[in-house]
Amino acid sequence: MLEIDEHREAMIWQGVSRYAELAGVRPASSAGAAYALLDGAFHRAPLHLLSGRGGAVEPSEDELPQRLDLLSTHG
Repeated sequence: MLEIDEHREAMIWQGVSRYAELAGVRPASSAGAAYALLDGAFHRAPLHLLSGRGGAVEPSEDELPQRLDLLSTHG
C-alpha cells in the first residue's frame, strides 16, 4: 500500500511541477503537501463515476486550476 501511495504522490508532484513550469513559476509546496491537497479529487472522481454520480465530479474539475495555483508561486 505504501508503495502505491508513493507512486501516486510522485505522479501528482510531476503534474504540479509541470504546471508550474508551463506557467513560468515554481512550486510553492512540498510533494507531500501537493499530494494531500490534490489526491482527494483523484480518489473521489472514479468513485462517483462508478456509482453513476458522474455529475458530482464536475466541481472538482473546475477547482483543479485553483488548487494548482495554490501550489505555485506567482510573483
